[in-house]
Amino acid sequence: MKKILGAAMSFIFVFMLIGGNDVFAKETSENFSFSLEQGGSFKWMPGMNDLYLFDHPVNDVTIGAMQYTRDGSEVKVMYELIPLSPLGKSSARTLTGMYAKEQGKLYFNNIQRGIYVMKVTNLSQGPVSGNFYAFY
Repeated sequence: MKKILGAAMSFIFVFMLIGGNDVFAKETSENFSFSLEQGGSFKWMPGMNDLYLFDHPVNDVTIGAMQYTRDGSEVKVMYELIPLSPLGKSSARTLTGMYAKEQGKLYFNNIQRGIYVMKVTNLSQGPVSGNFYAFY
């Protein structure tokens, strides 16, 4: 039942984001899903569902995310773009965005040229499940 509810919420969330939103004019990554225990984190690494951001001198990244707890308590998840190997002379850095809503958007502005992976950390008081899309 939880999987069906999660799939239905994801489907609704995608249509809420698409409706009249110019962020979809940008290149869109795949959908990334996660389920984390309290304090847990997960990093998408090469060979997995890769999230690579590169080949643009300066770039803005928008993360459209939906996250929820089993008991409906407050959700707090941290999203980080972590540089794997900067290209050229760029000084790539880790950027962090946090929010405590069920769904919303995070903005990482002026990302320097480089290759990045996404890390998600659960800072909530219980287990959290969710998914996110990255637009860049």
